Amino acid sequence: MKYISKRKDNRWQYSRVVNGVRKYIYAKTLKELLEKKKAEKPQKKEKPKIISLYEWSVQYYKNFRENKNLSQKTKDEYKNLLNRHLKPVFKEKEITKITVLDLQNFLNTRPVRIAEKLFQFLTASFKKAYALGIVKNNIAEFLEKPKQEKKKKMPLTLEEQKAFLKTLKTVDPLVKKYCMFCLILGARRNEALAFTPEDINLKNNTIKINGTKTSNAERTIRITKTMANLLLEDTKPKQKVFKWNEKTAYDKVVEALESAGIKGKSTHNLRYTCATNLYYLKMPDKHRQHQLGHASIVTTNDIYTQIELDIKADDIRKLYPNLYYEF
Repeated sequence: MKYISKRKDNRWQYSRVVNGVRKYIYAKTLKELLEKKKAEKPQKKEKPKIISLYEWSVQYYKNFRENKNLSQKTKDEYKNLLNRHLKPVFKEKEITKITVLDLQNFLNTRPVRIAEKLFQFLTASFKKAYALGIVKNNIAEFLEKPKQEKKKKMPLTLEEQKAFLKTLKTVDPLVKKYCMFCLILGARRNEALAFTPEDINLKNNTIKINGTKTSNAERTIRITKTMANLLLEDTKPKQKVFKWNEKTAYDKVVEALESAGIKGKSTHNLRYTCATNLYYLKMPDKHRQHQLGHASIVTTNDIYTQIELDIKADDIRKLYPNLYYEF
């Protein structure tokens, strides 16, 4: 038999060069030698477990992203990326067989904001997968951010405002109050959610907007008594009036808008509507900039104000009696 011979001392010997090193096995009998040789035979390596891109994404999030310092909002965003976007497409696709084109086409079909977050997540997760030997190549380094134009946000037209106000009469009073807060004051979503009764000063007819975005965001603006009474109705001292998270608030506004037949618009469109209404109500530029909490008047005029709409000041006053402060 090959590599096996009987020595002069009557022992049996197996001799073979393995990886540049000669290996010997000795035994008193041929049977014993064959048994030793069989025992020395390397075991078959187990094939690595096939893991899908979605499964790796979940592991990457849990091991390298999720921690106690993450806010609940950030955790919800990650879970949204994993379960609503990656899972339906990549649950069954092995990570080692994913191509750059697969990932790029996937990103190109996502909404702009989601695509940007997915781009960041996939770039980081593939880098880690490559470092750990899970994939042989880091294909994500060849991805490009999707070049999609963001849709220009538009204010509600006068007819849409009429339909929206009609719908607000039928919804939960708290939803109506929240929508009016954004529509009349031009507040951002998180600013409205921070509102407490103590923010209103009835002596001066003002309200403090607790901004969190820029140094200009925290501001005190004038409001009418009618608006103040609307906001203070059924409130409790030193408690936030709207006890929702940002997603819940967003969904409630969208639901109210869609009930009024207004599709594709959300809370931020109410802010655009306020800026435009204030323009037609002849509020001075600097006052509008201050009310919306913008760092620059250019933002207020060139982005938030749409002067193409056929709106008259009297139409707005009739639609919102005693709600918009009059300069």
